[in-house]
Amino acid sequence: MRVASAAFLSGLALAALVLLASSLASPSVHAASRGDSASERKRTAVEMCARELRQRQDARDVRVDRTIRNDYSKDQVSWSGYMTAQRNGPDGSYKVDCVVDFKGSNRITRFDVRGNSDWGSGWNGGGWGGGSGSGSDQASRACWREAERRSFDVNGIDDSRDVGGWGRLVMLRVDGRRQLMCLYRGSPTLYRPL
Repeated sequence: MRVASAAFLSGLALAALVLLASSLASPSVHAASRGDSASERKRTAVEMCARELRQRQDARDVRVDRTIRNDYSKDQVSWSGYMTAQRNGPDGSYKVDCVVDFKGSNRITRFDVRGNSDWGSGWNGGGWGGGSGSGSDQASRACWREAERRSFDVNGIDDSRDVGGWGRLVMLRVDGRRQLMCLYRGSPTLYRPL
C-alpha cells in the first residue's frame, strides 16, 4: 500500500509542477483567453469610440469607414480614423481621434471629433458661399467625403460647375489654401492639388 500511495503522491506532485510551470511560462495564453491581448484591446477601443460618437451625435448606429492609426502601448490604445454616424436625417461623417486607457477600468481619456453633418462650417446644404455656382449637392458632398477619406483637410468648396458629358467638376479648398479637383460622374475622382 505504501508503494501505491507514494507513486500516487509523486504523480500528483509532478502534475502540479507541470501545471505551475505552464502557467508561469506562458502568461500571454491566459491573457488572450481573458480578452486582454493587444488585438482584443484595439477592437474594444474602437467599439468604445464608436459608442461615444453614437451617444454624442444621437445616432442610430455608427460605421467605421477607415482606420488611419490604431496603436497599443502601455495599456492605452490610440485610434484615429473616419466614422459615419447614421441618423434619421442626413448621415454625418467625422474624423475621430480617441484614446482608451485600460489601466483599472476601461475608459476614454481623450475624444476629439472634427466634421459634422453639415459638412464643415461653410457648407450650408446648398453649396459653399463664393465661386461661380453652388453646384450639385450630391456631387459636392461626394467629393467632400472622398477628400476627407483620403486625409485631406477640406476647408470648403471654391467652385462647382457642369462640364457637359464629362460630369461635374468640383474645386475643393484643402489644407489651408491649396485646391483639389474632383470630377463627379456618379462617383468622385480626385486629382492632385494644384
